[in-house]
Amino acid sequence: MRILFFILLFHGAIGAHAQGFCQIKIPSNTEVVRKSPIAERHGSGKTYWICGNTRVTFRTGNATIFVEAGCNVSLNDGDFTVYAKNGASIYEGSRCRLTIIREPEARINGGSVVSQGTDRVEARKQFGHICPVLNYDYSEAPDGLCPKLPMREMPEPVAVVINTPKEIGNTYIETPRNPDLPDEPHTNETRHILPANTEIINQNKNAYESNRVFWVCKGVTCWINGDNNKIYAEQGAKITISGNRNTIMIKAGVGLNLGNGGGNEVIYREDTDLKSNRSKKTKFTKMQSIEFQSSAVSGGCR
Repeated sequence: MRILFFILLFHGAIGAHAQGFCQIKIPSNTEVVRKSPIAERHGSGKTYWICGNTRVTFRTGNATIFVEAGCNVSLNDGDFTVYAKNGASIYEGSRCRLTIIREPEARINGGSVVSQGTDRVEARKQFGHICPVLNYDYSEAPDGLCPKLPMREMPEPVAVVINTPKEIGNTYIETPRNPDLPDEPHTNETRHILPANTEIINQNKNAYESNRVFWVCKGVTCWINGDNNKIYAEQGAKITISGNRNTIMIKAGVGLNLGNGGGNEVIYREDTDLKSNRSKKTKFTKMQSIEFQSSAVSGGCR
């Protein structure tokens, strides 16, 4: 009987601890961000409450951020504590140390988070807690721009079993040169036809976009954070890609850095500089030659 008592006491303590994470008061000095569909902030130790489908980029600093459903927040170069409801999207950029308390369907770096318990990714200094329900206490929150939603019932704590899936390694495919074909230009190459809606990147740029097509010009340095993009990179470009299910076609002398994400595909020249790869389940295909056909694109790389 004494053993049963201590088991119940232990599980009760776990439940109380989880609810402490999952119900948090928004303080009265919080800055509300809703005025613009796209905004930029520097943390400066403040607290922010983001709503109304707003997109916010935090360039630097330290901040505590409450994110409502439908909002998109990108974080760079600082220490951030983020609370995120289902339907919010959080993107972790460079030199970012992130503590995040979130509901299961908040999207982190483009992927839907569905596991339970505590996540810890040492390489990116990211840790936090996943709540079945995340309630904001609006009793002291500033009036005005953001609606104050009713609290939802917290579920009873249950034992959580985390099944760690077997990690699938990257796939490497090398397209060999056919000795029976003459060694001429455009032999053993991959030609890619750029669609008319291709966005040309001809100067250094950071892009937070998904489902887009980018053509990165020669010598340009850019960082693209998003999902389901197609990226064509010219010789000498330097690109960093974070996100999932992106397809990257790169010519000779391109520097590629793959950040967090998974399910990407890289088609590259044999002399490409693959600097680093932190993504998972990436398919690499090495080609002898790569050509871009860009007649449908207005303007283009020069």
